[in-house]
Amino acid sequence: MEPTRYPRALIALSPLFALALSACATAEPPAELLQARMAYKSSQDGAAWQYNPAGLHAAEIALKQAETSFKEDGDSKTTREAATVAMRRAQQAEVDAETSVREQARADLALASQLAAASERQTALDEATALEAEVDDQLTSSGDTAAAAMGQDDQHNVMILAVALFPPGESSLPRAAHEELDQVANALQGRTAKAIHIQGHSDSSGSDELNMALSRERAEGVANYLASRGLPRERMTTVALGDTDPAASEKSAEGQAKNRRVELVIYAQTPS
Repeated sequence: MEPTRYPRALIALSPLFALALSACATAEPPAELLQARMAYKSSQDGAAWQYNPAGLHAAEIALKQAETSFKEDGDSKTTREAATVAMRRAQQAEVDAETSVREQARADLALASQLAAASERQTALDEATALEAEVDDQLTSSGDTAAAAMGQDDQHNVMILAVALFPPGESSLPRAAHEELDQVANALQGRTAKAIHIQGHSDSSGSDELNMALSRERAEGVANYLASRGLPRERMTTVALGDTDPAASEKSAEGQAKNRRVELVIYAQTPS
């Protein structure tokens, strides 16, 4: 029996048939695998490589398993399920990384706040210590020279402190002044101060009547606050000076702000 003979044209086309069969055997990746690849790429390009390398590695392993399944089984249920797992792990890796970024930012902010608060506390402590030393030195020095100063100008036996600045048209004691008044009260507890003269001032923006009223209320507010911190109220006197004794020029807002003030005149002996 003679072997079957095929036309030469058919034999010449056989490589094309093989290529076509090969192309048919290479199926398109399922949508799940494409999504897994994109999810992994997004996670890899994001913060996961730095903040969640373990999660990114787990996603990489899952994606390799899905790729292997696709290579061996094509677009099968197993491949799609493996690709879905890989996609979810990649997405989770990115979510966890972003969470770590936010937590790190919060931790950095908290640390910065703690450092700032510690610095502010130290600054306040230094200021309080310096103020207490200044008051003590001034009062002790004045007390030592009290006899020699009798009959002379009382300025030899006093210390003047500007302790509060007020917003325009207001007499309520600003919260910013509380800390400084606390320091003054602490410094004067048990010291040799015999009297505290409290002077209220204003800028010149209002009428004379309004400025006098504001300066009186400001002085009384400081006196009441010091009394609430343990200083004897009977040793304090208050006076309203309005805009009659400016500390700075009224031509600028800054100068006006300096004039809306209360000053303490602290005597080491009872003023005559």
